[in-house]
Amino acid sequence: LVPAPFAPHLLCDWLLAAVRADAPGSVVERGVCELALGLPYEHGDASGNRFISAADWLCPATCIEPARCPAIHAARTWELGDIVRAGAAHATVPYAAVELFTCRHYAFGVGAIPISELAQARQRLAALPQPAAAGPQRVLVGTVSACHGVLGELLVSSETA
Repeated sequence: LVPAPFAPHLLCDWLLAAVRADAPGSVVERGVCELALGLPYEHGDASGNRFISAADWLCPATCIEPARCPAIHAARTWELGDIVRAGAAHATVPYAAVELFTCRHYAFGVGAIPISELAQARQRLAALPQPAAAGPQRVLVGTVSACHGVLGELLVSSETA
């Protein structure tokens, strides 16, 4: 899958619809992602998405995010997926699951996400145990590259909760 870098969080919306279809006894809704990671750029939108970037500079549009950053002319010492997972692990309210779809350079400036990652995430979330009456389970869903990304949150509960 080749995601557009400027689109809304389509993979989060797709996962929401897929889990609704796969787990009919569950209620799956979009939440508001407020996970603060201390990055140079973090911005929430009206849909509850959180756009993030490890860069505080303007990146070249054709960047393939190599080990040596072309914008700062130095080693890229970060991996956004690792930053997100660490932040999610220390969240005040825990996440029941974290699903990150990482876009990597595939060929000739094209970034892609293996379809198998989408299918595996769908299976994992459809198999989430039903939450207790205490409230919905929070699932962090991210589409990220080494430097930039968007995060969303799904809230999964049972129909009787």
